[in-house]
Amino acid sequence: MRTILALAVVLLPYVQGLDLNFEQLPGTDRVAESLFWDRDEHVLYYVDVLGAQVHRYDPRNKIRTSIKIPETSVSLVVPIKGRVGEVIVAANHDLYSVHWSTRRIVKLRKPDNFKDKAIFGDGRVCVKGRLWINTYLLKGNKQFVEGAGSLYRIILHKDERFSITKVLANATFANGIDWSEDNKHMFHVGTYSRKIYKYAIDVNGSIGKREVIFDFKDHPHINGEPDGLTTDDHGNLIVAVHKGGSLLVVEPHTGELLNFLRIPLINPTGLEWGGADNRTLFIGTASEELSQYYVEKNYLRDGSVLALRGPKKGPSSRKIVAE
Repeated sequence: MRTILALAVVLLPYVQGLDLNFEQLPGTDRVAESLFWDRDEHVLYYVDVLGAQVHRYDPRNKIRTSIKIPETSVSLVVPIKGRVGEVIVAANHDLYSVHWSTRRIVKLRKPDNFKDKAIFGDGRVCVKGRLWINTYLLKGNKQFVEGAGSLYRIILHKDERFSITKVLANATFANGIDWSEDNKHMFHVGTYSRKIYKYAIDVNGSIGKREVIFDFKDHPHINGEPDGLTTDDHGNLIVAVHKGGSLLVVEPHTGELLNFLRIPLINPTGLEWGGADNRTLFIGTASEELSQYYVEKNYLRDGSVLALRGPKKGPSSRKIVAE
């Protein structure tokens, strides 16, 4: 059954004086992440990272269906433009094409010269229909290898292969990506560094000098680390704070903290606008790394997806284009 919660929002005037209603969608995962609202199908796609599953939720009948990927983990799902029910899934070191109606799973051919052993992470599609995706490398007991991650730009080809270009190097663990409304700046979340970066970007996709626009160390009252990122209809950044149970609203050029919103689950991950009018903010959450006692006592079901219906709205995510 769905759980409807009302949470009073305090601090800052972004939604001052309003109660926020969080609808809890069916199902729970270890890490519900990489949410994508398909406005053509009117469904929500997302993944369970550690369960290596891709989910498709239809709000019209409240049914969630799933497909298991033959890997130990997955990180991202994005639909292909012009192909109903076909999505690209990033899993460990590979990309897969998944046909939802037939449940056909095809591993895409990667370039012979692509030798990076890092794992694909979070990403987003740019205005040209290319996928920008992070990588990271782990050692031992989930320890990140400093400087071993990168940011890549991927072009999907029509013959079930992809080409890939390195855009940034020397990252450790990065997450959310988005662009300004005029596509002149890219915003990038450094989860490991606990910073949000801004880059100037030209029409060819080349990026300029990095600028720190928000540093968590300058806000000691905010616990946790930045994870997913999106923008709203005013161009402000909305950031999910993993292990902090909150969302931040940040002015994208000055870095001013416009709002701090508490949410009812401790581990928000990805963020995605959707619904018929793009006024529903979907919030992925994680149950991983929570004690079993906490999970059992928390009736709000960490690891589920929350749907927040509010006065604000945001842009639609772009689908990847097969060229």
